[in-house]
Amino acid sequence: MVRRKGRLCGLKLRAGDRLKRIGVVGVDTGQVVITDPVNIGTKTGIPSYEKISKVNLAGKTQLKNAKGIKLAVVSSSGLGDGVYPVYAVRGKSDMFGDRVKALVVDFEVEKGIPFWKKVAERQRE
Repeated sequence: MVRRKGRLCGLKLRAGDRLKRIGVVGVDTGQVVITDPVNIGTKTGIPSYEKISKVNLAGKTQLKNAKGIKLAVVSSSGLGDGVYPVYAVRGKSDMFGDRVKALVVDFEVEKGIPFWKKVAERQRE
């Protein structure tokens, strides 16, 4: 739980926000894609693996379909293949009440210290 207000990756954190590990993402290609599940495998959906890799290797992050509509984001995992923890930040929103405010993939587990402990340490500073 966030003990004081602050910012995490540009996200406005409020006292009472909760950070919870929600699972892991397995990476075999050194990259991860975030998209709405409806876009997977459809003719108007995200491009093929080869196109995704081409975008990522070019240093870009936005994936578009053939019509130029932005549908997904691709990111390098930085460290390559592995299994990386995924966290959700939940908290109250001015407009929507309690909801997921952010998802975080921890690509850098420092010396075995998970992301939530790093955030807690930063909160104490």
